[in-house]
This record gives sequence, C-alpha cells and structure tokens, in this order.
Amino acid sequence: MQAWLRAMERDAKTRKRKTPPPKFDEIPEGLLRIAWVTDVVFGGNHHTPTPHELVADATHTYVCIRLHGTIGSFDFSEMTRMVVAAHEAAVRAEITVGGFRQLELMLHARVRTGGMAVRHPDLEAGVAAVKAFRWQPCPFPVPEASAVAKAG
Repeated sequence: MQAWLRAMERDAKTRKRKTPPPKFDEIPEGLLRIAWVTDVVFGGNHHTPTPHELVADATHTYVCIRLHGTIGSFDFSEMTRMVVAAHEAAVRAEITVGGFRQLELMLHARVRTGGMAVRHPDLEAGVAAVKAFRWQPCPFPVPEASAVAKAG
C-alpha cells in the first residue's frame, strides 16, 4: 500500500497524474482489503500496477488499476483468483475497457450486509445467488483429456 502511495505521489510530481494521492494518518481497512485482493490476484503487490485512481473517504473506498493484456479463468488464473479473493474480502471487482489494449480493474470495498450498492456476499452466498437465477447444469458432456488428444 505504501509503495502505491509513493508511486502515485511521484507521478503527481512528474505530471503523469492530475492529483496527488490522498494522505492518511492510518490506512483505511477498506484499502487494506483491496490491497490483499491485488496481492492474491497478481502474486504479490510488487507485481500489481500502480493505481491510476485511489479514493478513500467517508462514503467510498476504491482503487482503479489499468492492465495491459488479458486475464483468464484458468491458465494464469487471475480472473478466478480475483473472484474468490473479492468474495473473501467483500470487495466488488469490475472489469471495463481502460483504453487501447487495456483493461481497467476497479476494486471497491464493501460490507457484508446492506443495500445493493454497499453489500458484497461471501463466496457461498454468491454462488447460491448465481444458481438461484435461472441456473441449469451444462447439458453438454465435457471430454476427458485422452478424448481430446485422440480427436486432434
């Protein structure tokens, strides 16, 4: 977290960033949960890109990070790690277009209970909600590795 704030401060001085990062006497717990999620997703925060936006005030706590490339659900499983860690830490994760060949990852600290815009369920409740919404098991058989090798 401190490395993010130092890098953002440096970028503000070199005019790569419009505004300097916020100053904290003590880092808010929401930002600590967000940093934990990025640590899980990227294999250590030393691998996490510097956020281009970081907000932590009385009403919102979120971080926006731009990524080059892609994220996947199994090979290099960043997407799966992000979903599982986000549910564990009550952090809403959103992926949007961040520019040419970029993804933007927005991580927003939430609480467990409350209205739709402030809560985030744990993993079990999240899976139950997905399965309650018009869920049906996949009707197509998934081949074993040996069947795929023989067909190719």
